[in-house]
Amino acid sequence: FPSHDRGQGIKLIGKFLLLPYFLMMKKSLQSASAICAPTEEFLDWCLTQANRGKSELDLVLPLTSPDLKFTSREIEKTSDWLKAQGLKSDGSIKVTFIGTLNSASDFNPVIYAAKSLPYQFIIAGDGPNFESIKKATSNLDNVYMLGWIDACKVNELSKISTIMFAPLHELDDFKMSIPNKFNAYRDWE
Repeated sequence: FPSHDRGQGIKLIGKFLLLPYFLMMKKSLQSASAICAPTEEFLDWCLTQANRGKSELDLVLPLTSPDLKFTSREIEKTSDWLKAQGLKSDGSIKVTFIGTLNSASDFNPVIYAAKSLPYQFIIAGDGPNFESIKKATSNLDNVYMLGWIDACKVNELSKISTIMFAPLHELDDFKMSIPNKFNAYRDWE
């Protein structure tokens, strides 16, 4: 048999073997009262598979924040604010966390690293663990606790950061999936 025919044969066998799964997917989508997808295109694909139009319950929930544009004045003001915090684009290594300071994160290894490495460790965010992390790092000159920051500051801070990190506890749900934090970090400039 020519290789073209073999390829078609393998495709046909694959379709046959996967047919029950496609039928289950279609049945699931058709019986769903609402469909949530990360993009408009994916929602459209799901609705096509369900053979129905979009309802008021169907929605798109992106995995990351929308792409925001800032004025030159906002960027300048933010740059001045970062410099006032002791943070500037000077080639020094900046290890940055931006997010909620809660029980999902374990900052103990970060604090340990900050004690022995000559890097700037930047923690931007708020949450129930803010005060305990601030207290644990109060004697470290290379740790910057910024608190909650707005979108422009997030964008500009990510530009001058060398490494963006998420010190997550070793929890089963984090082992089974990729937390949205990494998508957000990837999307920031």
